[in-house]
Amino acid sequence: MLRSLPLIFKAKVSTIEEMKDLKDMKMDELHGILTVYEMRIRKEKLGLKEVVFKASKITKGHKDHDHSSSESNEEEV
Repeated sequence: MLRSLPLIFKAKVSTIEEMKDLKDMKMDELHGILTVYEMRIRKEKLGLKEVVFKASKITKGHKDHDHSSSESNEEEV
């Protein structure tokens, strides 16, 4: 079963193979381990997307602020 998993699970599969006796592992236990790992990966991806989105909003805000500042300076001259 471990060999059929997508590449995203490669690191976790290696860890399971090294740390666990696969002959004694129950399918429910394996499923639980992989489900938690998948949930963690999704959460990290969502967190990263939020950080990138916030950074792009901040960057855009600075550009708009810089542009409006230069316009106000021109009006004052």
